[in-house]
Parts: sequence; structure tokens; C-alpha cells
Amino acid sequence: RHTRLQGDWSSDVCSSDLRIAAPLSNSQPANTLAATTEPVLVIAPQWIGDAVMTEPLLRRLAARGERITVAALSSIAPVYRAMPSVFEVLELPFQHGGVQLFERWKLARSLRGRFDKAYVCPNSFKSALIPWMAHIPQRIGYTGEARYGALTDRLDNPSSEARPPMVEWYAALSLVGQNNQPMKLTGDLRPVLQVPSQAMDEGLERLAKRPDLPTLARNSYVVFAPGAE
Repeated sequence: RHTRLQGDWSSDVCSSDLRIAAPLSNSQPANTLAATTEPVLVIAPQWIGDAVMTEPLLRRLAARGERITVAALSSIAPVYRAMPSVFEVLELPFQHGGVQLFERWKLARSLRGRFDKAYVCPNSFKSALIPWMAHIPQRIGYTGEARYGALTDRLDNPSSEARPPMVEWYAALSLVGQNNQPMKLTGDLRPVLQVPSQAMDEGLERLAKRPDLPTLARNSYVVFAPGAE
């Protein structure tokens, strides 16, 4: 069954900046989740910046009891390990940009029967192949590259003039199938990452040992463009 969904998800939400949650102690588990009941698979974007911007979507899914497994490239997987809403990270053995159809089919076979629902964040046709080949009953995403058969529930692609910020773009997938009309996002949509304090200390220690960096850089946090690969 294919569902063609339309809606205006514009909202009075804050989605403009990234929050770093209080560091985890060494004894605190990386994922502190509420009781979950429905196993779901999320196909992650292939870019670090986009991965960060999917966090509000995952937080909304986990809050309503969905147990989230994220399938991500190895270069993106660490971002999802810093998200408390994520139950499991499955590293995809694919090259960035590659189709690798046979490898996708083998992985999809191993996932059959594990998930009730899948959320496909990228717009590419190949990104929808694993949920489809895994026979996941409900497969949610944007129409993207004419994915009429690969997805069961689709949001229309907004025009370039009407396209919302990417945080809202991803978070709108949580509205699919919730019988909420008009479709409208509410709440805090600022991405939240949670990194163990030990990892932060180790990163600063590595910077401090680099003689090629200025003194200020060796004793400071370094801010970089999250859209970089």
C-alpha cells in the first residue's frame, strides 16, 4: 500500500543551533533510553552535517517508544554513537557513492524479520533498497528519486523555494502515519550530541601534543564545518 502524503510542517520551533549535552561519566552508559517497543531501522545520510541534523528526528521516534537501529557508513557511524536515542549502530560496508547491489542484497537478507518500520533519510533510490529488500513492512521517506515502489509511505519533495531547514526536513518524517492533520512540528528541534568526558579529554590531549599547532589551538576546542565529509 502506497500512501502519498502532503502537508505544511512549518512550526514555531527552535532549530538553529547544536547543543552538546553534559558529558557522560565513564560509568554512565552511552544510551539511556526509555522503554521501547517497536524496532525500527533508520538509513542515515552520507554526510556528517546531515547526520547531525537527523538527531531531532531520532529523539522524537525514541520518545514514542521506537527502538532505533541506525545503518550508516563507517565514516558517519561515530556521530550516531553520540546520540542517546540510538539503540544500535550498524556500520554499512559500502563505499561512499557506490551502489554495490549484491552487497546490499546480502545485508538486507540478514535484516529480514528484525524491523517493523524503516525511515530512509537520503533521497537516493539506492538508499531505499535495503529496507525494501529486507521486506520491512512500513518504509518511510521522501519521494526523492521516484521511489514509488521502494517506499510505502512518502512525503512529497518540496520545491526549492518552499524547502524547510534540514532539521525540520528530517524531523517531518516522524509525522508520517501519526494521523495528525495538519502536519505540524512542535518542540525543540536543536540537535543534541552526548560525548563521554573521557573521549573529550583524549581529544584535547592529542591536540596539546601537536607541535605544529599554535599554543591557543593546543589548549582549546576546535570548531569545524559539520558539513565536511
